[in-house]
Amino acid sequence: MNRVRQAIAWGIVTSAATLSGCSNKGEDRSTSQNETVAPSIGLSVFPDKAMEEPAVSDLSMVSAVDSQAMKDNREVVGVVVDGRPRAYSLPRLSNVESHVLIDDQSATGLLVTFCDRTQCLRVFETGGRSAESFQMRGFGNNTMLIGIDGEVIEQTSDHFPLPAVEAIRTTWGEWKKLHPDTVVYE
Repeated sequence: MNRVRQAIAWGIVTSAATLSGCSNKGEDRSTSQNETVAPSIGLSVFPDKAMEEPAVSDLSMVSAVDSQAMKDNREVVGVVVDGRPRAYSLPRLSNVESHVLIDDQSATGLLVTFCDRTQCLRVFETGGRSAESFQMRGFGNNTMLIGIDGEVIEQTSDHFPLPAVEAIRTTWGEWKKLHPDTVVYE
């Protein structure tokens, strides 16, 4: 049994998927012209909003040993790419300017996306694209909008044009237990 499946079986992680907290299927999506229904709470509170925030790409990753800012109860998204564990602080991703991250320090470039409104978390390979190819483009139709090479794509799309990467949402303390050799974006 691999570490991810063990962690799920032991109740250590809260979710492990390529698409976490992102489904709008089966919900009433009727809204006014400028509001959307927040899927996690079922209330019409989030107005559609167009914007353009460039992807964060100057990530300062530190080892678990050197991490000063991370408390064990802080939520993270963890991935293992090419056998190398990496974690990203969810409170940090919750800032609007950090909803879309490009981690080009890994052998496989990663696009990490998190919408604090819907709690949708998805991670993808970048397909060799540079950080300038990606933006957070706002919120509409109950989802965060992501710009890729000038095209706007819903974060929750079943037809996202990049390969998905398995991601684990858990606490920093539990991620460190599973992967003591991890690095983290604090």
